[in-house]
Amino acid sequence: MDYHLTKIFFLALFGTCVQFLCAVPTVSVKESVDSELIFESVTVGKSVTEVFQLEGLNLQDSVLLTITGSNADCFSVVPFALKPVAGTLAITDVTVTYAPDSENAHHAQLTIMAPKTFPVTITLKGVGVSPSVNIDTESVATKIFARNGNVMVVTNADQRIYLYDVLGQMLYTGITNIGENTIPVDNARMVIVKIDGKITKIVL
Repeated sequence: MDYHLTKIFFLALFGTCVQFLCAVPTVSVKESVDSELIFESVTVGKSVTEVFQLEGLNLQDSVLLTITGSNADCFSVVPFALKPVAGTLAITDVTVTYAPDSENAHHAQLTIMAPKTFPVTITLKGVGVSPSVNIDTESVATKIFARNGNVMVVTNADQRIYLYDVLGQMLYTGITNIGENTIPVDNARMVIVKIDGKITKIVL
């Protein structure tokens, strides 16, 4: 094969490969969102929302947002489908709403994907609390720490406290006493403590 024809052939092949690689469809979260979206404690019958942004390039079809899992009914997402223009999805707000239907911990999965893209998965977690629970928002848990496999809470007021494992399953709920409280936790290496509207992760 002629040298010049060979050179043209390989340049054309290289250019096609580069164009193909550059045209890979992608969907990404514009704003910083961890793999988990954790909602504060919400009174049953009420709701709260979180907003983040999406964008996409070289898309061949709509971006679909779906929520699955045992507590999927407690969460909703708007919009649930986004249509790109000429393959591009401009920066778009996505709103996730948590509306607990029971006094419990709830979790689900939000999956964001389009044809030939890597799916983006965000774990949704929330806690439903009874309307009768009166949390004193003026008081503060002064210290939360681990001691001998127990969760220790030092607080200056009686407060409702919740303990969950890393999967969002409730391990304990109760009312603290003023001063130092010892809460035993069996078979857990890490727990999530919710008290006074704050979330703390404790390694035992």
